Amino acid sequence: MFLCRVKLIGPASITFLLSWVLLVQSAPLAQAGNNRMFISADPLMRGLNLAERKYPEEAAVEFDKCTDLSRVTPHQLSIIAKTYYDAGNTSSALIIIAYALSQERVKRDIGQMTELLDLRGTVFAYLNRRDEAVSSYKLAAATQPDLAYIFLHKAGQELVKCKKYKEAMPLLKKGIKAGDMDGFVYQDIGHCYLELNDPAQAIQPLLTSVEIWVTLRKRMRDSFTPGLIQSHKYLIQAYERTGNKKEALVWQKRLDALVGDINLDLFGSG
Repeated sequence: MFLCRVKLIGPASITFLLSWVLLVQSAPLAQAGNNRMFISADPLMRGLNLAERKYPEEAAVEFDKCTDLSRVTPHQLSIIAKTYYDAGNTSSALIIIAYALSQERVKRDIGQMTELLDLRGTVFAYLNRRDEAVSSYKLAAATQPDLAYIFLHKAGQELVKCKKYKEAMPLLKKGIKAGDMDGFVYQDIGHCYLELNDPAQAIQPLLTSVEIWVTLRKRMRDSFTPGLIQSHKYLIQAYERTGNKKEALVWQKRLDALVGDINLDLFGSG
């Protein structure tokens, strides 16, 4: 609350004083009642504030008003591109990414370069532009080798979606990191072996994926159940196609028990 002395000369001064008091008192109330409120003459700062508060559509409107990106930092460019993507404006996201990747200040920032290449891959994947997504993920892997396994797994997943299983396999195998609890990468490798008519080779990576899913599910109940179910289904296929009907039946029973356990949880009967 601000206190000020105003010499009251007449009705006009009283009106001014009342207007000032109302403004000072209403501002914090408006802020508390509406988290989107951010007073700034700069659309960039308004947009960044809205993006931070998870209002991508409103933030994108503010970013549309920005006419000069030369003073925008690499990190802010990443935020702008991600915000456009979250708002469903993929064309603007790709334009910002292309602009950012052409800037020397961004090229000197390996972290932001990697983040932008990863985001470009995500946008292309969303648009079903699989080959371009794969290229972006591979560039991200080359830009930051210590995180290459993450981006190569993503590239492999895009190739799987294109049913390019033979091409996907080496990328997926490079997506394995010792000690990393990622059941998807082993599941994807097992899936590729099945599609390449090599069910015997599919079994071990699928068993590894199940082991990971079970471990993670114990820590976070149901969070990894869909992956666990899919690995069971692939294992049943693998054992059936190798002629091991007995083991296929064992995994079918395990799958039935798993699904039954989920249903008990859903309906509160457990």
